[in-house]
Amino acid sequence: MKTKHRYLKAFFLTIVIVSVSLFNSCDYSYLDIFDEDIDYTYEPTFAFPVVKADLTINDIFDLEEVSSIVVEDDRLIKLVYKGRVYSVEAKDLFYFDELESFFTYHYTPPSKSTLSAETFQFYFDLDGQSRIDELKFASGQLEIDVSADELVQDGYDLKFEMSVAGSDDGSENEFSVEFLLQDTPVDFDLAGYTFEFGEDEAGNYLNIDYTISVETYGTPINAPYEIGFTKTIKNDHGDYVEYEYITGYIDNFDFSVGSDTIDLGVYKESIISNVFFKEPYMEIFAENSMGFPLDIHFDKFCFYNDDGDTLDVGGHGFENNNPWRVNYPSISMMGQSVITDEMLDRDNTNIDDLLAINPLEVKYRVRGEANPDQDTGITNFIEHNSQFNVDVEINLPLYGNLQKYKFQDTLDFPLPEEDAENIDWLELKFVMDNGFPVDLSLQAYALDGENNLITALFDDYEKILESGKVDVEGKVTEKTRKETIIFIDRDKFEEISDAEYLVVSFGIMTKQESNSSKSSGDPFSVKIYDHYTIGVQMGVRVKLAVKW
Repeated sequence: MKTKHRYLKAFFLTIVIVSVSLFNSCDYSYLDIFDEDIDYTYEPTFAFPVVKADLTINDIFDLEEVSSIVVEDDRLIKLVYKGRVYSVEAKDLFYFDELESFFTYHYTPPSKSTLSAETFQFYFDLDGQSRIDELKFASGQLEIDVSADELVQDGYDLKFEMSVAGSDDGSENEFSVEFLLQDTPVDFDLAGYTFEFGEDEAGNYLNIDYTISVETYGTPINAPYEIGFTKTIKNDHGDYVEYEYITGYIDNFDFSVGSDTIDLGVYKESIISNVFFKEPYMEIFAENSMGFPLDIHFDKFCFYNDDGDTLDVGGHGFENNNPWRVNYPSISMMGQSVITDEMLDRDNTNIDDLLAINPLEVKYRVRGEANPDQDTGITNFIEHNSQFNVDVEINLPLYGNLQKYKFQDTLDFPLPEEDAENIDWLELKFVMDNGFPVDLSLQAYALDGENNLITALFDDYEKILESGKVDVEGKVTEKTRKETIIFIDRDKFEEISDAEYLVVSFGIMTKQESNSSKSSGDPFSVKIYDHYTIGVQMGVRVKLAVKW
């Protein structure tokens, strides 16, 4: 926020630079013919304009660089302080690692190469009440290992034709593979395939159909045989099996969305402030692309000031809605996000109390809760790149009252001692045509290299801006002209010649009442629009005392 004071600080920089450059820019070499032992004094007086400009809100606040300043549709200026927290992606919230299923099949080879067809369930071991109805794989392999030692010992080799009912590669082709017993274990790529799941008391499963035929005959000495099938769904390229999307039911669970801190620059810049905002409000935005009911819990939401005071956000608008129920997209909206927007203002929260402590920061921590109602009868979906994030905005429209607001900054002071000796006096004249509803005063303090106070440049704050005239609605109706002369004599220049730093302090106060009737109730409030301007003219008279 310091960039918003760049023009105000330029006034003092101008004073210093002009004072130094006037002497340094003069060429007195033609006087070198005089005797060096004679003390000559050259006392010219210069007068000339330095600044003539019209300043808008862009010059004072630097709108292009300060992202927290917004111009409303009616051109009212609004300060917006934003924070954001992100959840992890869905693939890190709901996932499954390697899945394995084993079953034994009793088999007697036929006398001829006839076929034996069997269907087996491949059960998924999921947490809690989670259920998968349909899953599309982004990556993963199906590994099949068949053990039949006695059958192999008796000279048999089998051929397996395997397919998964309710599967589709996107072109209406079912997942189907063939392999020989002697080639196992074998891997098959699942990427791009969608599988439909069933459910029974034992859990969630895939139906896998096997057709077994004899590839090579032997002697059935040890028949009937036991064939052990081990099926594993895994990902050779990562920790988890990756999916494009899953439909079904996601069990109730909590997850951390994150935390953030918002710096309130309007208070952070001030050293003293008494500010009243007439229409402050907070907004909470939740953007959700996860297809299931979701609550957000604010486990922390506090305002902090420089004195260490902390105040929690309260009021029925917050407390009765924490946790917040967040909107979520339906299955037909898969791939899209939906927004939940909640507004907190002085009618439903303690925002006036929060701002009254002159807060420097807002801190909050958010937790999410999936399927808080635990309704297993509904159908959810989740995509691998589904996300959930929360934005918190503190909105402060510049419509209010500023009874006391001071800010300051420290500048390097480029005034060598020998240059101070060459200045007899300096006079600056400001002519301000103010279209803003604020008064502006300034003061400056000279400090030595150890930050000790040497002197103040003025006896008191110099008022250089007088508020424009305003109507009962707080809008400026007419500019006000203010002429100010600042005189700095030789004694003052000698006082500040040892200064290393200059602390520039500005005091701002809004117009406290309209030019007609005064509003009742709240403090009289003014409005700051982006079309307001300040006409600035500045002239300098300086008298130099040069000796050689």
